Amino acid sequence: MKLVVFLFAVFTVVTAQAQGGWTKSKGEGYYQISYTGFASDQYYNLDGELLTTNEFAQSSVVVYGEYGLGSNIALVTNFVGFRWNGFESTETVSGIGDLYLAIQYALKKGKLPISLTLGPEIPTGRSELFAQSKTISFEKINLPTGDGEWNVRAFLAASYPFQKLPIYISSHVTWNFRTTYDNTKLSDQYGAGFEVGYNPIKPLWLIAKTGILGSPGTPASGVDFVRGEGTSFGSTDFVASYKLWNNFSIMTGVRFFNDFIVQKANMYDGTNYTFGIAYQLQKSELPE
Repeated sequence: MKLVVFLFAVFTVVTAQAQGGWTKSKGEGYYQISYTGFASDQYYNLDGELLTTNEFAQSSVVVYGEYGLGSNIALVTNFVGFRWNGFESTETVSGIGDLYLAIQYALKKGKLPISLTLGPEIPTGRSELFAQSKTISFEKINLPTGDGEWNVRAFLAASYPFQKLPIYISSHVTWNFRTTYDNTKLSDQYGAGFEVGYNPIKPLWLIAKTGILGSPGTPASGVDFVRGEGTSFGSTDFVASYKLWNNFSIMTGVRFFNDFIVQKANMYDGTNYTFGIAYQLQKSELPE
């Protein structure tokens, strides 16, 4: 049984707040727990060729948070609290994922807020987690819940709220400084994106996002696909968030992948669905 291994980190949930230039003030906070999942048998290899494999399914519970430590600085965290992986031909394996812990600094506030977020992704997940074949007793495949290496993500974002319209726009660029796994230096990753938020009625936000992820240079040889070498894709997200009561809100989102700007490579192409609940501590700087 020959199976193509997936890139674990591609489908981590990124909230709308993480892509804005606003920084939480001291004592303010935003916390979200969400569930995301997808299933696909469409795999793009390192050369961008589309292969049909056994269907692969992944689902995750992700905890995201922001908390203001001072007037210009906040703590940001994104933790894959639990993840399930499995092919239709294997058992499903599960465990905790990696932890991103960062400091966000407000470079500029006011009508055009700009922020820089910088921090490590800690390899708390299991980098070796084998799923047993359902049909062949001696076959198994590595479906880890973490990528097994330390890396540092830098994230620069800017936003603009329209004063007379219930609309904001944001853009961001990001760079992932990767280290080594099993004595092999892994390629860095870059990304960029743009989003528009619309507030048609007070409790409801509608958000559309588009972005790219890529890796510069030639992927390291001898590294299995699960480490993300040479991964690239474009994506489009649609998110809706509705405030319920006492600063609690519910959100749902869907993500589609594309190759408009960068070629799809080393990734499973399947529609992602997300559902979550969030709590806002005190008043956010995001325009209401």
